Amino acid sequence: MIRRVVVAALALGLVGVGVSSAQAQAKKPPLPKGTAVTLNGKVEQVVPQGLVIDAAGKKYAMVVMPGSTLSVTGTATADFLGPGAFVQFDCELDGSGKPTKEVAKIQITEPSQLNQPGIFNEAGPDAVQGQGGKYFVRGTVKTNKNGQLTVQAGPKPITVQVSGAAAIPVTFSDWKMASVGDSVTGSAIAGQANPQFTPIVAENVTIKAAMPFQKKKGR
Repeated sequence: MIRRVVVAALALGLVGVGVSSAQAQAKKPPLPKGTAVTLNGKVEQVVPQGLVIDAAGKKYAMVVMPGSTLSVTGTATADFLGPGAFVQFDCELDGSGKPTKEVAKIQITEPSQLNQPGIFNEAGPDAVQGQGGKYFVRGTVKTNKNGQLTVQAGPKPITVQVSGAAAIPVTFSDWKMASVGDSVTGSAIAGQANPQFTPIVAENVTIKAAMPFQKKKGR
């Protein structure tokens, strides 16, 4: 029932929200006019059209438009990393280049002129070839199975054991990555309220995940 009500509210409560073809071509289309709303609540439902938010007992039905700024932040478990992800992390290697400890901290990044793949000795110019120590690894995930992560770091791959307690910081711009219970803060533009909730368009919204993102749960 709530999904049908959301559709009706968005259709009737946000009259004039439609974006013209000229606006759609703009880099950041303007948002519709309405009443400014400050959000501080939690996600109550995730529906195909958007999010239902509870803020101190007040219900909002939120949609995201091209002109909206939204981020979903949190941490991901190691199984969230799939082939093709570009990552970086610190690790310790022995004299033959084999990891000697589990990797506990991993970051998802993007390749660039500064972010080149490779295995870099943190000793820098003082590094001695064939000597073990602390290294910095950056590259593309090839496989991730049973806690073992294989990364193509430049000309050769490296396989490391990932700690079961590893937490990977992640940020998404897709509201569909949100889940029930996530906290929601920021600003929005409200349309005409109805007895059940107020329809809003996200203006600048941050959603913080209450639980780690896990690949098995489709997050």
